[in-house]
Amino acid sequence: MKTQLLVQVTVVWLSTAILSHTQQSSQMQGTTTDPRQIMVTAGHLLEQGHCTRHKLNEEMSSRILETYLQALDSTKLFFTQKDVDQIRQKYQTTLGNDVLLGDFRPAKEIYAIFQDRLKDRVVEIQGFLKKEYSFKSNRTVAIDRHKELWPANVVEADNLWRNRIEGELLQEKLNPLTGEPGAKVVSKRYDQLLKDVQKRDDSDLLQIFLDSVVHAYDPHTEYLGPSELDRFEARMRLSYPGIGAELRSERGYAKVTRLLPGGPAESTGEVQVGDRIAAVAQGKEPFVDVVDFKLQKVVEMIRGKQGTTIRLQGDPCPHRRSIKAQDCGANAS
Repeated sequence: MKTQLLVQVTVVWLSTAILSHTQQSSQMQGTTTDPRQIMVTAGHLLEQGHCTRHKLNEEMSSRILETYLQALDSTKLFFTQKDVDQIRQKYQTTLGNDVLLGDFRPAKEIYAIFQDRLKDRVVEIQGFLKKEYSFKSNRTVAIDRHKELWPANVVEADNLWRNRIEGELLQEKLNPLTGEPGAKVVSKRYDQLLKDVQKRDDSDLLQIFLDSVVHAYDPHTEYLGPSELDRFEARMRLSYPGIGAELRSERGYAKVTRLLPGGPAESTGEVQVGDRIAAVAQGKEPFVDVVDFKLQKVVEMIRGKQGTTIRLQGDPCPHRRSIKAQDCGANAS
């Protein structure tokens, strides 16, 4: 039985209009689509076609910047407040005009700062992972930091990360399914995060930035680049079999929000609404830790050809017991 892995996505006409207009222009010219032209086209479509008709002025520039900072560092772990203040001072009133001019440099400069902070932090994390922890203190750490403040400076960030890494090591210690030392699992997690960030090209960054631009207008508008549009259209054509579950991102996990009746996930009886996916394996391949992965990346790992066996591993943390299935298998046939 063919099934489709569904992800909650809201797309309005604007997303397709932005893409189709630029694609048609490039096809007519016989050249590769220019990011500058995409930005200019997107900016004019937003000003003229969005229901709010907001101009890309200083007020909208400020909204774009805040949305972009959240997109890059949603858990407020890598930038410091000092970084954010400096970025705001330089870019807060001009990003809207940059979109209309097709100036991609500011978005890339901000991203470069984020990438540098992430790289520095991963080095610090390796040091924290070498320490011994007794797990006997009464300290707490905020797991969901979306509404928290950025750490004021590097010293405050170090303290935050020291507690966070100890918390992650405790989670791995409590995980009955882990086959590797907790420090190794956590180290791999952040090494992979850094690799994912470093391998993004201009196309990926343009997707993130323009998605932030349209989200500044309203949270229900999406910008779809070529690859995202292809995936969306494939889902609409029911082209990709999956486990028959609807997912959304929550606190670094892909969370199951709905099971499709008669789908593989429901049929096993082991996957429940509310489960949070911590690791994914296809067939007999080893599990891959997917904590803090982008939702689309997790979706791609879960999808497969008809007949593919997908194994899922849930979040084992007992004090956040929203999951019931610790290790569940679902066959996508």
